[in-house]
Amino acid sequence: MSYNPYQQSPSQPNQTPLGGDGSGRDKVKTPGILLVVAGIISGLSGIVSGASMSALFWGMKEEIRKEMENDPDMTPELFETVINLYGFGGITLAIVSLIAGIIMVMGGLKMMQQRSWGLAMLASIVALVPCIQGCCLLALPVGIYAIITLNDAEVKRGFR
Repeated sequence: MSYNPYQQSPSQPNQTPLGGDGSGRDKVKTPGILLVVAGIISGLSGIVSGASMSALFWGMKEEIRKEMENDPDMTPELFETVINLYGFGGITLAIVSLIAGIIMVMGGLKMMQQRSWGLAMLASIVALVPCIQGCCLLALPVGIYAIITLNDAEVKRGFR
């Protein structure tokens, strides 16, 4: 039997190389956490802004009507359409923001677990779209960071 000086002896504990264990788990932790945080903040802020927009337009209907009485182009039918459009638009914004926030949270959790690369990528892309989530100042850089991390070869190998 020949002696190999580079072989690890059974008495020594297993050591991973400096770059990690090769799964990329250390690389996905931070962007995954940030994606979860951005999803929670985006979903909540979208709900608040959408609900307040609906409440504002439906609650102040008479005050807005008084302001628009002097506009000759504003017919009663057009006024009702505008008020309802903004009211239902606020509800739609709240629902879409909630769904986007849920996708971002689920994708961030899956990213940290290295379970579903597709869902993590979808969540990262959703974070980039400013019209469907409530906090683009936070979500945009997080989405970019997550996409760059997910496209790393070591990280891709680590996903199941």
